Amino acid sequence: MRGGMWMAYALLKELEGGRRKTSELRQSTPLYGTAFDWAVTGLLSMGLAKRVIEGGEEYLEMTDAGRSWLSTGPWPWAQWGYGWGPRHGRCW
Repeated sequence: MRGGMWMAYALLKELEGGRRKTSELRQSTPLYGTAFDWAVTGLLSMGLAKRVIEGGEEYLEMTDAGRSWLSTGPWPWAQWGYGWGPRHGRCW
């Protein structure tokens, strides 16, 4: 998922505030069409987010693994404060 980490990061940043409707996420993130679907599938398969269906609406919610991934960064060297990553304002 190296090339698409910025997509996963963008979605997780949107989920930081709590559960969000999938339809709202489509409008608020810079991902369109299959890129959005691919990023959501990646988050779900890695266990960083979970899908909840309530009242006929689909929601996405960040898991504890997602919170941990977001706080340390998806890059192994991000915790030491150097390299490419969200702490440096650069993405893949």
